[in-house]
Amino acid sequence: MVPATIFCTYCGTANRGESAFCFACGHPLQSTPPNPSRPFPRSVGSSRHYPNVTGKLPARAVLKQRYRILGRAGNGGFGAVYKAEDMEFGNRLVAVKEMYRGREFDAQGTSNAAEAFKREAMLLANLKHPSLPSIYDHFSEAGHWYLVMDYIEGETLETLLERMRRFRVEDVLRIGIQLSDVLNYLHSSRPPIIFRDLKPANIIMTPRGHIYLIDFGLARLFDPDQPGGSTSFGSPGYAAPEQYDSVQTTVRVDIYSFGATLHQMLTGIHPALRPFEFAPIRFAPGTPLTDFGTLIARMLEVSPHRRPESMAVVLHELERIANQLRSMRGANYSATPSPAPARSLTPGPMSQSPSSSNPPSLSGIVAPPVGTLLYMFAGHQDEVNDMIWSSNGSNVASASSDGTVQLWNIATASVGMIYRNGQKQVRSIAWSPDGSRIAIGYSGDRRDTENVHVIRAVSGECIFTFAGSGGGFWNSQEDRSIYTLSWSPDGLRIAWGGGENKVDIWDAQTRRQLVSYKGHNSSVLTLAWSPDSRQIASGGADDAVHIWDAATGRSAATYFKHSAAVTGVVWSSNGQRIVSGSHDKTAQVWNAITGTTLTTYRGHAEQIQTVAWSPDGSRIATGSRDGSVHLWDAGKGTPIFTYTGHVGSVNVVRWSPDGRRLATAGADKTIHIWQAA
Repeated sequence: MVPATIFCTYCGTANRGESAFCFACGHPLQSTPPNPSRPFPRSVGSSRHYPNVTGKLPARAVLKQRYRILGRAGNGGFGAVYKAEDMEFGNRLVAVKEMYRGREFDAQGTSNAAEAFKREAMLLANLKHPSLPSIYDHFSEAGHWYLVMDYIEGETLETLLERMRRFRVEDVLRIGIQLSDVLNYLHSSRPPIIFRDLKPANIIMTPRGHIYLIDFGLARLFDPDQPGGSTSFGSPGYAAPEQYDSVQTTVRVDIYSFGATLHQMLTGIHPALRPFEFAPIRFAPGTPLTDFGTLIARMLEVSPHRRPESMAVVLHELERIANQLRSMRGANYSATPSPAPARSLTPGPMSQSPSSSNPPSLSGIVAPPVGTLLYMFAGHQDEVNDMIWSSNGSNVASASSDGTVQLWNIATASVGMIYRNGQKQVRSIAWSPDGSRIAIGYSGDRRDTENVHVIRAVSGECIFTFAGSGGGFWNSQEDRSIYTLSWSPDGLRIAWGGGENKVDIWDAQTRRQLVSYKGHNSSVLTLAWSPDSRQIASGGADDAVHIWDAATGRSAATYFKHSAAVTGVVWSSNGQRIVSGSHDKTAQVWNAITGTTLTTYRGHAEQIQTVAWSPDGSRIATGSRDGSVHLWDAGKGTPIFTYTGHVGSVNVVRWSPDGRRLATAGADKTIHIWQAA
């Protein structure tokens, strides 16, 4: 009698009695109980799961007098995978999959293993699809089985998720369409082929973004006349509930696993943490993304009868959503996008807080042309005055005259946090270098005593407030507005300036004022720390750029480069140059030490409101009241690209940390994120 449960002797996982291999680590299962004295490995997937079993072939070993091993490429579902050369075909690269045959198997175990191996070989040999590897050979040698197939250069989605945490919505749709196409091909075979173990580890993406489905060791042909046959094969979190029962499985188990994979790609939450429990993914009502969230929820229904009836239905829905989204976002693939409707992509609340993930860009996806509109957020009720990226590029925070600071998650196109302090307009914001806090500067008059707030970036909880000291003028003699605000690069200090005609520097930990620079004779509109945190450049309504010592407040130099108010100032990454933008319609690049003007850009028709220098120092972006954003060469001053997607003044331009995207916002109440490189 076959036992109900077999425990793996190497990782301790419980498996169904008829299982030939452990579904967690892939090691061959014995019919004898586990040895309690054997220490379990610390992590699934390490080489300790295969001691003296697979993955031991040295480089330059030759199999079948034909396949020369170059090295191990990874661990497959039942063993190891090698990168090898086929010496009979001009040394073409191939992947050789190795599985241990195992003398310690009982007769039933050996039979099951051989059947699984031959099933994978025969399945692949008869399948032809762009997203399936081709099978070339299979054989047995020295106590192992070997399968020879296409060598696919790329990374698994599991590896990409470990590095990125989550993907952009557009990338998830693009990957999902490819996956649903190949699964639809399998399900349309006669008889249908059920993959039964779809998960990120079994999906490879090439450097050009092409998807391959790998590891067919668990696949089986669907026989509607067979009353049973399902086993616990599958991976926890991705396996459908019916895969743990004894009833016949259908193609809808793949639909469930596909839904779990899509959910993880969008949210970054591993489904094995809470199997069969998936937080809803909510997007803004009235957009195609709403249908995307609904489709994933249907795919994850516990009852298979409530899921989409076929992969063809899923494929059709994904293509429809992608086409509608592309159309709604305007001329995504033209050189200059047309102005987009103000509320074309108003994001709705997500069930998860913003992630501190790495930048959500895929190295395997070919970048769209410069100017491609990637996202448009339209959650503010008044013009956007300031905006900043998180240091990892996963979120953008925006400040508006509507009195709110909103945190936008780029990967999910959703709002994660909204902070409001009464009805005061928000003029400026700054993110701490460690990503944990956001400083907020408000408009105000002599009655305001707390015009700078510091909040937690994720929760929006106010940690503490700062108060100004009065005096000065911009719009009135009593203006206490904070027009510009910035953390020092070392994260220890906060500097701000505004209608009080000065710049104050405060200790970010002790909340003690350190320095006050009073060299301006009118409102301070912009400031920037030097990369080494030693100096500050500040500009304002006095038409000048002041450079001064951040530790003492002593003036180093004052440059009158412009004939009108200076609205933007930024240091180059090496601290040797400064770019300043002005209401005189020019942006100027000049030597930070000598003041020598190096380049002057005069491409805007109206006043320049904002400037931004790319992280690599090669390009500068400027936003203007003429409604355009100009991208130009920092060294030559020659134009590269003009973005005209906004309606009304562009108040703020910010580069993403990786220098590939620009976030722009202004009087039209919207934030655009578009491709800049």
